[in-house]
Amino acid sequence: MATDTVTPLAKPPLPTGDPDRPTGKVLPALLLAALVAGIAYGVYELVKFVTYFPVGEGQAVQFVFRRLEESVGLNVNARMFWIPTLVVLLSLGIGYAIWMYVRDSRAVGWLWATFLGTLRCTVYVLLAGMFLLPALQTFEKSEQFSRVLVLFDLSGSMGVSDQYDNEGTAGPTRLQQVTQLLTENDSAFLTELQKKNPVFAYRFGAALDPEAKEFAKGASPSWSSADWAAWMRLDLKQWVLAGLSDKGRDTVAANEGFKDESIKATDQWAAGWFKNNLRELQDKLDESDRQKLDEKAKNLPQKLESRQQIINGTNYGDALLATLMREGNNMLAGVVIIGDGHSTTFSQSTLDEARSRSKNGKIPVFAVGIGETREKKEIRIVDLRAPTRTPPDDPIIVRVTAQGEGLADQPFEAFLDIYKPGQTPGKDKPILSVPSKGEFKGSPLPVSQVEFTLDPADEKMLPIRAK
Repeated sequence: MATDTVTPLAKPPLPTGDPDRPTGKVLPALLLAALVAGIAYGVYELVKFVTYFPVGEGQAVQFVFRRLEESVGLNVNARMFWIPTLVVLLSLGIGYAIWMYVRDSRAVGWLWATFLGTLRCTVYVLLAGMFLLPALQTFEKSEQFSRVLVLFDLSGSMGVSDQYDNEGTAGPTRLQQVTQLLTENDSAFLTELQKKNPVFAYRFGAALDPEAKEFAKGASPSWSSADWAAWMRLDLKQWVLAGLSDKGRDTVAANEGFKDESIKATDQWAAGWFKNNLRELQDKLDESDRQKLDEKAKNLPQKLESRQQIINGTNYGDALLATLMREGNNMLAGVVIIGDGHSTTFSQSTLDEARSRSKNGKIPVFAVGIGETREKKEIRIVDLRAPTRTPPDDPIIVRVTAQGEGLADQPFEAFLDIYKPGQTPGKDKPILSVPSKGEFKGSPLPVSQVEFTLDPADEKMLPIRAK
């Protein structure tokens, strides 16, 4: 007996894993790359916008968070309050997001988890940034550098030479040595000073010249030996040209009364040149140059007075004090004084005040000595006595009293030179020269009295008796 058997169909295997889990890795990888690229591009554009934000001349822009500038009350610093608070909150939020998406990566895959976690963290950072109220703040920009002041002694003693050869020919003067210092080795002295600070050069003698020459920070020295020599001899032609435009300088320099090199730029020349040529030049100069020349003509009397004060005396203490007072509102890196150190006028109180100002302002003062220190030696005739009338056969006695500063106990020989009427002493030869000897005695000013005897019986008197 046959039997019918039916084999039951096998059940299909149940699917493994989460049916809702997304499959594929291309899409999350593209989204993650796009997100990272978008963040990088946004940061780049933000930096570019802040860096190149258009501002007016003399202005600057700064990126700020206004929330950090506001007060939170109770005398609490806003930065010390909000920055730690946001750091803690962001750390908690980002830490939670990382923990959550590490756990979910088992279900959605690590690429999707990384993309979503990065997106959430980016939102947290953007919310924190907007909470801080970002803004661009525009402000006026001004830069001020500390400056070095160089003071030059231009008094008469700086025109002295300390070097002589065997034939008695004088070497370079002290001012010429200063010029060599400023220009030798590619102006190394001035270049070193200009590396970190602008340099302002002042001239002084018995008074300070208020007009300074500026040498910009880091700039190459532009003055030659001739420029320095003209500036140090207080050349008025150089002063007239200073401050004019290139075209204005060329126009003035071409003037007939100006370009003649044989004409010395004396005080009389300056007064006459402005009087005779200023009106003629008005039509040839632009408005700016005309105003500058008019101002120079107006200030000429003060300029000439200052020039004479500089040439005819020296006062180191007054010059230093005047400079410190004039530059009191500026940051000073130091003061350099170049000269022979000899003052014709001196005030201890002025020097003490200058020293006190430099000490209180922490301004170093350096001295560069030029020349040799020599004791002053000078002979002055303080009295001369001679009879107005003498009998023909009596001797004539001439007594001369002289002071010998710096010549104590020094013997000397003196001569009484007699000239005929019409002769020039020092140029013509005297008809008679009577010798005598003396010695300076005493202190503080040694004195000596010398007698010259003119005896009619002496044969040396024959030229006078013949006359």
